[in-house]
This record gives sequence, structure tokens and C-alpha cells, in this order.
Amino acid sequence: RAACDPLCIEPAAVLVMMITLLAVAVAVSVPSAPPTVPPQSPPSVPPPSLPPPPSSPPPPPPDIVITVDGGPPPYPENETYRINLWVDIEVSLHFAGGHNVQDGDRVGWIKATSAQDCDQELSVHKDLGYFPALDANLRADYRPYEVGLYNLCLKQGDHEPWYTHRHIEAYVYNQPPSSPPSPPPSPPPSPPPSPPPSSPP
Repeated sequence: RAACDPLCIEPAAVLVMMITLLAVAVAVSVPSAPPTVPPQSPPSVPPPSLPPPPSSPPPPPPDIVITVDGGPPPYPENETYRINLWVDIEVSLHFAGGHNVQDGDRVGWIKATSAQDCDQELSVHKDLGYFPALDANLRADYRPYEVGLYNLCLKQGDHEPWYTHRHIEAYVYNQPPSSPPSPPPSPPPSPPPSPPPSSPP
């Protein structure tokens, strides 16, 4: 092989340079892969809201004790027992006495001016759920709806008649009007004017 002068390049060196340039060109032409994005976690779901606290129960209705005395029908009581009630105001009637009222007895009322007795007037109501029943404490809630004078009716057993107690009277009144609001307090009085300054002597 002929000797090469200082400026010539060996064919093997030329081949190595061409392969290197080709590798660089291929590396430059191939785009780099985008950076890997970590998967996003799903948005956190807020915990379910708690239900509102239960409202406080309404206060118990006013307690009215009804004493029912007497023997077997027709209950010849002499003393008249009167109670006062108000339209659309619920009361709790508490039964006591020697008449032997029991849990489950039904309570009704008829107008004192009615020409019929309790059984004649109330037996037309076939649904006994219309009438309050005494609980284990011999109490029954009642809300009158009409002004008037009423007599007590008791049904002691679903298959028993209604018995009239003329000596138990309920006077039902309209609700008294609510009192007007109090006027606002008067403003304090203005202080008296200051005396004028005295002139020098």
C-alpha cells in the first residue's frame, strides 16, 4: 500500500467517521419520548352530610283532671263538674274517680242542648278512631273546634253503647286575643341648657 501524505485520510478512518455521523443524524432525527405523567388520583369525595338533629318534641298539652263518679247506668250523679276549654287548644284529659274507666275506653262530647243522648248522636260514626281512647294512664288528648257547652260521652268497650254524663260539662270558648306589643321606651329627657357665661366685672 502506498504511503499516505500528512493531509490524506485513511479509508478506514473515513468509514468510521461516516458511521459516526450517520448515528448522530439518526439520534437527532428521532424525537425523544415525552416525560411520563403520573396518573392523577380521583378527586376526594366529601363525606356525606349528617342529617339535621331531630326537632324537640312539642310540650305536653295542659292537663285537666275529670273526675267521673257514679254507679251503673244511668249514672245518677248529682254534682256538676265543669271544665273550661278553648277552641283549637289541645288539652290532656285525665280521668279519675269511682266510675271504673279503663284503658281503651272512648271519649266523646255532644252539645248540652242536643235533644239526643250520646248513643243516639255518636253511634252514626262507625269509625271509632274518630274518638280518642284512654291510654294506660287514663288520659286522652282532646282539641275542641267549636264554641259551646258540651256533655261528656263514654264508650266503655267497642261493642258497648255510648253513655251520657250530663253532670260533666265542658265550656268551650274562643281563644282570647293576644295582647298588643309593648310600646318602645320613651327617650330620656334632654338636659337643661347651660347658663350663659357671666360677663367680667
